[in-house]
Amino acid sequence: FPGLHIQWNQGGGSVMSEEAAARFVNNVKAMGFNSVAMYNMGGLNEDYLVYGSNSIRIREQMDTILDVPVFPCVSIGWDDTPRFPAKGMKDVVHYHNTPQSFATLLAKAKKYADSHPEQPKLITINAWNEWVEGSYLLPDMLNGFSYLEAVKEVILDGKYDRY
Repeated sequence: FPGLHIQWNQGGGSVMSEEAAARFVNNVKAMGFNSVAMYNMGGLNEDYLVYGSNSIRIREQMDTILDVPVFPCVSIGWDDTPRFPAKGMKDVVHYHNTPQSFATLLAKAKKYADSHPEQPKLITINAWNEWVEGSYLLPDMLNGFSYLEAVKEVILDGKYDRY
């Protein structure tokens, strides 16, 4: 399949030990992956800003140890208690989870992508419609279009007016 690009999609996680990192590198190479991305931000924490910082550390580690492109992921948040009501407050993101905080992390992801001119400019956002997991980019009653506006401001530098 000429031109086929196969990406390892890493789910969550945390900064890896030296041994785990070596296994990860070997797996990516052995299976012939062309790039790595995160399904969601790793390093879950109830504070969105800490969650984002943890995710950046994970991405930095991957970028250091891998010989393939690493694409950043920014999440809207995480709260799957509607599906799993037995979970506690420590299992969900509920502090500093705002469009402004999201824009800050998205800007850091864009800066990372811009600092790697040799690779495609790809940033994933988790997720656009996972309502029962508190991770959705769609307008709602609480924030209106603020998350979408944040994407416009960061990625498009606010070049387009709302219509």
